[in-house]
Amino acid sequence: MTARTGADIASMSKDVTTVAVLQQVEKGSLQLEDSLARFFPVAPLAKHAITIRQLLTDRSGLPQYFVQGGDFHRLTRAQALDSIFARPLEFAPGTGEEYSDAGFVLLAAILEQRTGESIEVATRPQR
Repeated sequence: MTARTGADIASMSKDVTTVAVLQQVEKGSLQLEDSLARFFPVAPLAKHAITIRQLLTDRSGLPQYFVQGGDFHRLTRAQALDSIFARPLEFAPGTGEEYSDAGFVLLAAILEQRTGESIEVATRPQR
């Protein structure tokens, strides 16, 4: 194994992402009520009001999978964002709860914007 070796760690990356987001909240760089419109003005209007809190708590309305066939496809950041923004919401933000990989991909992209550091977010390697 090297620093570039991929490994399937399932949803453990969500815990790391959550900690990183909360660290940015502590620093004042982010607020839990910040909306997607602040970070992704090109996102569809239906997704503009989704908050960081809703992304963290699976209450955004975003689907679990954002690629046809599940989460076993390697994507660029741009491909992932395009796919997430193209998918319809499962429910109005804040009105339900559903596990969402898409929400955590958006959180990672927000972290990249706020910190200026690259966070490689790819779905599981192809098998």
